[in-house]
Amino acid sequence: MFLNPGNFIYRCDVHFSMGMVGDITVTNINATDDKAVEEKLVSSVYPSPASEQVVLELSREAGPGWTLSVFDLTGQAMTKAMPLPGIQIKLDTSAWGSGVYFYQLDNGKGVAETGTIVVQ
Repeated sequence: MFLNPGNFIYRCDVHFSMGMVGDITVTNINATDDKAVEEKLVSSVYPSPASEQVVLELSREAGPGWTLSVFDLTGQAMTKAMPLPGIQIKLDTSAWGSGVYFYQLDNGKGVAETGTIVVQ
């Protein structure tokens, strides 16, 4: 996580021999306050791996304007952007193939949090 704008060099030691080096330019930090940076909204994702259903537990109510979207590795949407109902989100994964999926939470101003869901 980047807390300040600037240019940052990265190197993946495990994959360095395959050329995984580069730089990242951070131009804008969208946190509204220190608490927003420190506390993730999703506190847990279970079961992992999931088969029929996965639950995302939130650390607090998200409030109006927040939505959840889930994508597969190719970027195909597995869910439509949906409002966050309360502090527990249950997703039916029974029709999803085995693999890793990515979720993103949007606060109405942009993507505020991302994470993974593993389905078996």
